[in-house]
Amino acid sequence: MNSRNRILFSVLTFISVEISAQQVVSKFISDPKTGFKVWDEYYSPDDSISWSGSSKNKMATGNGTLTWYVHGKEVAKYEGAMLKGKPEGKGKSSDYAGNVQEGNFMDGAFVGIDDAYFPLLKKNLLTVKDTADLYVNDGASQQLFYYSLQPAKKLKGTVVLIPSTGERADEAIVATKKLAQLCCDSGLLVIWPSINHHIYFDQPSHLLLDSVFADVVKRYQAPKDKFFVGGFSLGAMLALRYTETANDGKNETVIIPRAVFGADPPVDLADLHDQFVRDTARKFSKAGMNEADYYLGEMHRCFGGAPQQFSANYVSNSIWSRSESDGGNAKFLLHTPLRIYSDPDIDWQMPQRGGDYYDMNAPDQTAMISELIRKGNKQAEYVNALGKGFRPDGTRHPHSWSIIDPDGFVKWVIQLSIRQ
Repeated sequence: MNSRNRILFSVLTFISVEISAQQVVSKFISDPKTGFKVWDEYYSPDDSISWSGSSKNKMATGNGTLTWYVHGKEVAKYEGAMLKGKPEGKGKSSDYAGNVQEGNFMDGAFVGIDDAYFPLLKKNLLTVKDTADLYVNDGASQQLFYYSLQPAKKLKGTVVLIPSTGERADEAIVATKKLAQLCCDSGLLVIWPSINHHIYFDQPSHLLLDSVFADVVKRYQAPKDKFFVGGFSLGAMLALRYTETANDGKNETVIIPRAVFGADPPVDLADLHDQFVRDTARKFSKAGMNEADYYLGEMHRCFGGAPQQFSANYVSNSIWSRSESDGGNAKFLLHTPLRIYSDPDIDWQMPQRGGDYYDMNAPDQTAMISELIRKGNKQAEYVNALGKGFRPDGTRHPHSWSIIDPDGFVKWVIQLSIRQ
């Protein structure tokens, strides 16, 4: 993967996006004619550039055209504003495959936020460094951060949107633009943390989220009792496990979420493991097989092996466990409002993945929500978003951010934010 492909285009798979190695070089490279420099996040000696605009301190700055070459052949172009060698502000990027991104860029990344909201979007750097590879697909960087979209009106609460596996925070902004802008209009601060790796809620994940939340409280005077924490896929898993940890009575978290939500999270890791085993045996979908190989390897590395031999490790790290009479960690959600969004489209699943209902997250999600309701949580909801899953490029995919309906979601959050 190189910087041209990374900045221009990415495609989410069923649960994850491509995870690139961290052993890469990132550096500024120069236009051989002018000496003006541009940041190359995934540097290769085969890369070269030309920049038609001006510079400041030899860094490409201002409006112009940036052209990328590999082995002297043009592969991508960016037309628009630059700052300190990176796209910043209005611009348009295109590559040799015909992929186009047009709109606002920040710190070299396409964020897509509309013009009226772009001045409200910030990238907030954290002092903690990424020594545990919590955030991938960012070249060689160890810088951790979070994006924030701050409303102009009085703050009513904070909505946390955690990316899925391999999904960069800027990509999550693009995927949740409508949702985030509506939150902003409604007086809600929105944040996207730089975490998209690790298959379960481990100590590094816990420390990073606590660092983000502590910074948000300090920087924006955000009320600690009005955080609405959620995400997509892995991001939702982290949100739910953070909330369970906050509620377990050990006082281990910076905040206790007011509510938690998720776009199609797997909730039982043992069932997820067995789903990947079936994907591997079927050999039906290349995307499904690649994903299964990766996750099975990570599960065996982190949990010791298969759930049949290491059941306790799977139960202790799952949001909910079918094998446990008390639902496992889900008992710590009994008093928390929560929403699980799902698009259980079997007509997509069968031809695209060769699977069935048991290969979706919906059976476990509905079982968990049903159990919580039976045990007294009248604010636990399963939201059937059948047919609403689409990727930002318009591709139909049930496993997507878009299954969260912006209008209904914001109404839910505002009601909870004013309720004691």
